[in-house]
Amino acid sequence: MYFKTKAVILKTYNSDENRFYITAYTRDFGKITYLSRGLNKNKAKLKSALMPFSLSEIIAVISKGKPVITRAELIKSLYSKTNFRNQALSFYFASLTDRLTEDRLKDKRIFSLIVGTLNILEKPKSKEFLRNLLLAYFPLKLVRYLGYMPELDCCASCSKKLSSQSIYLSYKKNGALCSYCKNKDKEALKITYQELSLLKKISQANFKSSQHIQPSINQLKKIARFINFYAFYVSGESPHAYIITNRLHCFQ
Repeated sequence: MYFKTKAVILKTYNSDENRFYITAYTRDFGKITYLSRGLNKNKAKLKSALMPFSLSEIIAVISKGKPVITRAELIKSLYSKTNFRNQALSFYFASLTDRLTEDRLKDKRIFSLIVGTLNILEKPKSKEFLRNLLLAYFPLKLVRYLGYMPELDCCASCSKKLSSQSIYLSYKKNGALCSYCKNKDKEALKITYQELSLLKKISQANFKSSQHIQPSINQLKKIARFINFYAFYVSGESPHAYIITNRLHCFQ
């Protein structure tokens, strides 16, 4: 038995000199961790196809219950070669995808999201606004596709209608809080009704449409802080790791 699919390589690691593991999000099978034997001895063509952020066509067989790559052909490298901030975001989004997605749960929307995002970051002209928009857009879409979308239409705690005067975002309570419930999470982030509307618009729009919404960078940073905290929280990791990651890699 063998199977062929297009895939985006998320990470590559080895257990010894002969056994390499390649985690990829595939178009047809979802996330798969492949085994590749003797990658360090194989031709450069195969190596380039299995590097992180490569969009490749992979052919694999099942051997002892594990998918083993027999052939891989590079379609396009989606790795930014000149912009270190774009590189940092690429690593971050690949890690977030790996952290949040389960093995073999197929969703072609996630595949398209990863390919489209990395394709934007591969271009050296990607500037601060675009990076901040992606930092809000990518995790919003990812949690939406995975069924983890936070509650934004009413208070996530008491289900009451949100007042335009006082709105708070809580990753711990899975969404927006009203002024009466804000004390249930002292770390809840206060936002304006406009920022809440912006958050909902970005979650529903495609990336091209999101650019025409015209949010400010400060608004994007606030939205990105919440949704990335939320994504970390959903994945079971401390959301405060996002702050450390952000500072280390200079996303902004």
